[in-house]
Amino acid sequence: MKTKSKPVRFNHTSGSVPAREETRERLLDAAQKVFVEVGFYDATVREICKRARVNLALVNYHFGDKLQLYMEVLRRCMSVTKLDVLKKANDPEVDPVALLRELVTQFLRAKKKDTDHDILMHQESLRPTPAMEFITEKTMRPAYEAVCTVVGRILELPGSHEAPRLITHSVIGQLKHFGEPDRLLTRLDPTILSGKTDEEIADFIISFALAASYKHGATNEVVKPQQAKTRSKSTETKLQSVEP
Repeated sequence: MKTKSKPVRFNHTSGSVPAREETRERLLDAAQKVFVEVGFYDATVREICKRARVNLALVNYHFGDKLQLYMEVLRRCMSVTKLDVLKKANDPEVDPVALLRELVTQFLRAKKKDTDHDILMHQESLRPTPAMEFITEKTMRPAYEAVCTVVGRILELPGSHEAPRLITHSVIGQLKHFGEPDRLLTRLDPTILSGKTDEEIADFIISFALAASYKHGATNEVVKPQQAKTRSKSTETKLQSVEP
């Protein structure tokens, strides 16, 4: 006959620093699993503490409440999944087209792994929590602004200009579509992605999005993802004509 494991009882006002840190990490590990499985709203502190094998009072001691615990889990997931490529957005030594291609390719690859971060973000999109503002400001907005900067460099426009920002939204929309093929794309056309690499899909997404800049006069050519091209004097004149 199996005996139920009893919660580990701690006096939260005492104990060594390593012991307190170990308890905190156990709570985070357990909370991450529970939040991924059932979402923030259906998760309970009781279940989290049961899995961590600690007393209920320790959530309040280490984090304050369930929301603060959830935000700490999100912060930890974000630090693991953060794309270092975004740090290169303003680097004049880095080809912006190649950088955008690398970013899109990495995103497509990451979507296949179905990480805890992706699951939590999907849950937030379906049923936002009070942590949404934190998520937006700490991860989504910085990533968005970085991509706008990269696209702006391709068009020789500031990232704050409407053209690169609209193109960035186009890229995001395509990534959501091509990044989740099992939910819709393969049902519409089971062979559409057959044999295509992430790099090939990234090339299509970028070429399609940047074609809009040609149509609206932001640049006089469709920029190919494989190489950045030097613009002519006539292109610079055309770019000036669309600046506010």
